[in-house]
Amino acid sequence: MPIGLGLHRLYGGSASAFAVNYVAEIPLWFMCDYALEEIEEYIGPTASDLLDIFTTNTVQVISSLLLLFHTNQVALLQTSLVGGILCNILVLLGLSLLIGGLPNHEQRFNRHAAQGASTLLSIAVTSILIPSAVKLLDQTSEENLVKQSRGVAVVLLFVYAAYIFCSMYTHRHEYAKHPTFPPNMDLPPRAAPPSPDAENNSRPPNSRARTVRTDPLNSDEIRGPQLLFPVAIFVFATSIVLLYFCIEATVDSIEALTEQTPLTPMFIGLILLPIPNCDFAPISLAVDNFLEQTMRYTVGRSIQTALLVEPLVVLLAWWTGVGDVTLAFNGFEVVSLFTTVLLLGFLVVDAKVHWVHGILLLSDWILIGIAAYFVSPESLK
Repeated sequence: MPIGLGLHRLYGGSASAFAVNYVAEIPLWFMCDYALEEIEEYIGPTASDLLDIFTTNTVQVISSLLLLFHTNQVALLQTSLVGGILCNILVLLGLSLLIGGLPNHEQRFNRHAAQGASTLLSIAVTSILIPSAVKLLDQTSEENLVKQSRGVAVVLLFVYAAYIFCSMYTHRHEYAKHPTFPPNMDLPPRAAPPSPDAENNSRPPNSRARTVRTDPLNSDEIRGPQLLFPVAIFVFATSIVLLYFCIEATVDSIEALTEQTPLTPMFIGLILLPIPNCDFAPISLAVDNFLEQTMRYTVGRSIQTALLVEPLVVLLAWWTGVGDVTLAFNGFEVVSLFTTVLLLGFLVVDAKVHWVHGILLLSDWILIGIAAYFVSPESLK
């Protein structure tokens, strides 16, 4: 982090400053995520769910605000938002299914919750597809397209609020943070069911899934947070501040990166920028056969990007007067997003998966990445 910020201070935007600051974002986000996990141990499940809403996509939110207000790269901002959805579904979920499916013959999850999430993403894609089609077919003016996008943004925020209210209150038991039992589908028919204590011990307390720690002086498991509450708050606040400076240096160096390397703006926004917003908690959950949590984490983050972050960016640009941001994306982004959500819909039909499904998701991301590498830079103008 200090090396990256120093390079940015000395040379301004450059490929080296982008690379070092980009790498520095990843451990900083891990530190931030760890502090959030510790804070959730103190505040209880309901407050923990609310905290997740506002902090799940921290890196994405910071980079979006910087792209909007600091550099006014609206097209790249839109591309990075689509990339965030693709990264969560194709990379995080794909790796989780692949790595988690190797030790587990077959994994199951809550079909009701997964299909509901897939439907929400389909609505989000439709809200993007319609204004994008109107723009590509040249069937409206730019002014009316902006007004249409603002109206759609309000509708999407309403849908997201309804989804949160449903998952936290009216149908909380169907969206609860617990795995599907029995975790091992190969148990003998007469195997005794797990005791209540064993079931509670195997259940992760939240989506970030650190349940116990080990005392270094003995082998006893110690439950509860590892940090004092003020320390966790300090770590979280410090990580956010450092993340902001590293992301700012990364965003400032994007133009220099495209000039000094063969990387296209489409590849940077769709593939590179979303990666630091990821962590590997869903993968460890899938390995432990808590696929319910993995689906909730990865698809839930995509829903938040599509139904909360994207419309908020549109409305925020309107309220602050920095520019006219719409929900009209270019054809490549729309097709990539549509095929991803379609693949996810096919995946959740049977409510059971294995490691090959992970390869399918990762292959789709690689295909999109190859195409993005060769997309003309003029496509984002």
